[in-house]
Amino acid sequence: LLLDRLKRLAPWPVEWIDPAPAIARRVDALLGPDDGSLIPVEPRLIFTSGRRHLAAEALVRSFGTPAIA
Repeated sequence: LLLDRLKRLAPWPVEWIDPAPAIARRVDALLGPDDGSLIPVEPRLIFTSGRRHLAAEALVRSFGTPAIA
């Protein structure tokens, strides 16, 4: 999300390395194959700002998912 901004702000040309693909591969390796033993849980949305966001709460309600602020 920030790569374009970081490229503009860099004082000299920088070769940026995106770690997302490597992180996704590592998470996949740690989790392993789905053997069906996981207990399904109800999805949640968690907001970490510590403030209530009424617009976000309304959007979350439209998806039918509980929100934790």
